[in-house]
Amino acid sequence: MKKLSLFIAIIVISGITTPTFAHAHRVHYSGHYHYHSTPTYLVKSEYKKEQMHFPNCSEHILITETNTNYYSNNSQYVYTFYTIMTKNGKVLEEGCTDVNHFVYNKKHYFIVKKNRIYRIIDGYGNTISKRQYSYMNKIGPNKILVKSNKKYGIIDIYENILIPIKFKEFKEKGNNLYITKLNGYYGIVDKKSCTQIIKNQYDKIEQIFDIFVLKKCGKYELLDINGNKLSNKTYEKIKNIDEYIIGYTKNNCDIYNSTGKLISSNKYSKVRLKRNTLEGYYDKKWEEVITNKI
Repeated sequence: MKKLSLFIAIIVISGITTPTFAHAHRVHYSGHYHYHSTPTYLVKSEYKKEQMHFPNCSEHILITETNTNYYSNNSQYVYTFYTIMTKNGKVLEEGCTDVNHFVYNKKHYFIVKKNRIYRIIDGYGNTISKRQYSYMNKIGPNKILVKSNKKYGIIDIYENILIPIKFKEFKEKGNNLYITKLNGYYGIVDKKSCTQIIKNQYDKIEQIFDIFVLKKCGKYELLDINGNKLSNKTYEKIKNIDEYIIGYTKNNCDIYNSTGKLISSNKYSKVRLKRNTLEGYYDKKWEEVITNKI
């Protein structure tokens, strides 16, 4: 077997990413330059090359090459390139700035970024993705969040579309949920099932503690961390008091704790926090709200 040579450069540079998901990392310098300003120039360069192994993989090797340039204004520029090889020394892909190795159905795959484009290649170096993507992130055993033509969606390894690539925003929130934006309106996609559990028809969705607050046409709805409705009610106003969420109807309010548990319903017309005690207004007087808090 042909041995793979390994060259280690002058100094070990901190910040090299792990081979599970290797990223190029850059530190840019910037400044405002004037006619009489002192020019910035390169002071020295350092180079390092090392061999790394992917976790739970004895078939492939990652070669990392890191260059660091130091400048006269005490800034630095670091750039890293990766080469994927077999243990026998065959190059599968080189010049990558991002590498993610994973195994599915006992087969090896890589998500690679090269020349700003993401692709999926198999364990033999064959490209199996057809489209061009500006972003890829593996989010499940056979689920990949992608961005193409400035739109987000979810595909599987073979590019079958699980969630249409049409959303302007795709932000992970809570427990395996994504808040999406489409044509100016917000919705929610479940990460595990790859289904849209809340349609894109809300003006705003925000997370307060473990509760999602959905706003539509001036009314509010509440969901728990898993996307389940806390109530079939719609509220006129939502207020956050200390660790509690208050949902106001026209005449009274519901009180939830930070996890979405209902602690009071339809009793109080208003709620306040006084001397670190939650109080509700009932029968023309203020009384302590019993929260069963330890």
